[in-house]
Amino acid sequence: MDPATIPDPFPAFSNPLAIDPSTLTFGVEQPLDIWQLLTSDALVGADRIQASPHFLDPLGFGGVFLKSSSATQETIRTTTNANERSTLGGSIEGVPASDPTPEGVSVRGGEALSEVQSLVRDLSSRVTSALSPLSSRWLDCCLKLFWTQFIPTFPVMHPYTFDIRTASAPLLLNMIAIGSLSLSGPENRAKGVALWRLVHKSVAGSWDQLIEIKGPYDPCKGVQLVLTALLGQVFATMSKTAMTYQGLIFRWCEVANIPQSLLAGDVVPQVSDDASWRKWAALEATKRIILGHCVTDGTISALFGVSPAARYTLHPVLLASDDQSFLASTLASCIAVLPRSQPTTLSSFVGALLSAGQLPLIPPSPLNIQTALECLNALISDWDKSNGCAIGLTPATSLAKGLARLFPLIKAYPVALARWHAVSIYSAETFWRLDSATPFQESPFARRALLHAVALRVMADQLPIATSTFPDFTLPVSFFRGAMTLTKLPPSIGPSDNQPQLNLDLPIDWEELGLSGFVVEDTPGAMSAHKRFVLLGGNLSSRGALITYHDVQPFTAILSVFGRVWPASETCAAAIDEVLW
Repeated sequence: MDPATIPDPFPAFSNPLAIDPSTLTFGVEQPLDIWQLLTSDALVGADRIQASPHFLDPLGFGGVFLKSSSATQETIRTTTNANERSTLGGSIEGVPASDPTPEGVSVRGGEALSEVQSLVRDLSSRVTSALSPLSSRWLDCCLKLFWTQFIPTFPVMHPYTFDIRTASAPLLLNMIAIGSLSLSGPENRAKGVALWRLVHKSVAGSWDQLIEIKGPYDPCKGVQLVLTALLGQVFATMSKTAMTYQGLIFRWCEVANIPQSLLAGDVVPQVSDDASWRKWAALEATKRIILGHCVTDGTISALFGVSPAARYTLHPVLLASDDQSFLASTLASCIAVLPRSQPTTLSSFVGALLSAGQLPLIPPSPLNIQTALECLNALISDWDKSNGCAIGLTPATSLAKGLARLFPLIKAYPVALARWHAVSIYSAETFWRLDSATPFQESPFARRALLHAVALRVMADQLPIATSTFPDFTLPVSFFRGAMTLTKLPPSIGPSDNQPQLNLDLPIDWEELGLSGFVVEDTPGAMSAHKRFVLLGGNLSSRGALITYHDVQPFTAILSVFGRVWPASETCAAAIDEVLW
């Protein structure tokens, strides 16, 4: 059979929203030297947040470590020779500082600046012949990789109306830092981390100034601040860097009045010319930034076992338009597919999920579905963190129904489906503690969780390796949840002596399974094999062999591959191995 005719079992995994790099102009008509742009202090807010090269000069970057394309090799060679005494490895603490800063450059005071200076000098002092300067070519490469590798997995920015001349300096540097994750080698990772740390320190100390910046088409001020924080949060979470803006981001959205600004204007603007297209794209990107914060916050809460920073449905957040219209590369192609329907708010959609009413039609975007799922996860977390004692908890039965009603919409998006399985495992574990006197491993809750873990294992086992070049950052967290569930539960669950084996090679009808294993229910007379397993117990088998905790190998394999881009995945894989061996 021709390989081209074989159907792809995971089309959304292996064929993300493609962006042609040749169509990216960044708002300029000719090739742009990114570092020359930074050096000119032309970027918005560069002087306020001290993220320009004039800020980097006293830290040892401006004249040495960061060079434009025209930099001479002699300067680079002199720099690397002067630093041959240092190595890239080791911890930052205790590394000698670099040579004195250039004459004529003033050193700004303050504790925050001192910390930044120490961090960057430490990195600069370790520059060896194996670590080339941050050239404009490297910066441009990382920026292109950000658009072609990261944005298709997390479309919160509009690539075809992005103007680099109106982007703030910290936003641009965070984009470059994320793009650097696609490059192999520890030196590239070190460069990305150094840029991210500069932005993190600068934004933390100057957010009150950065929040006043408003782009030419932004619906309100503060959009670039929350976008910068969102990208920094993704980078920090998945690169094993603990400093994030988790709680502050939603506060900044409130201070800038972003959610209300989206509702105050024309929520369905007419798109007829270039200016109106750019205005619509900026409005749509702002909605996606807020939704993206919800997804990222849920990922952080799952990875670190903390409560979500906010209850997302408390804010009047609009759902995003469909991805096809948002990522249309031209004005004409956008107009051809742009829907004219009135947008739905996130709270109304989640409210419909939790009730018995009809679900409103929403644009086909996985970001909408993922955000709704994180809303359910936050409500489940309220039960978990309060041990069911908080006031105003959503009934557990309603949450279980919400997960079940979301499945028909989410099954078309494999990345979101993986997260749905992970949230379902979390739900089963949480509701068991609050509503069952039976030991977990003998309960229907555990058997329901095990089915979701096995479903995640199948996804990990069949995931195309090509997709791992830049995976969605939520995937490692979902797979880690499935792996840890398999390691905790025995191969036979419940009173299985007289029970037949359940063949997991057969597809699971999740809609038929309903609420079984989420809430305590009576055993019906007629039921499917999977429902019988959840309610009565049994043995699980696949390909003629019993499922055991050793079946986590597909998880560790794919998480190790993911670690080439997201270092936190390597930590997850190591944690699984530690539990097993």
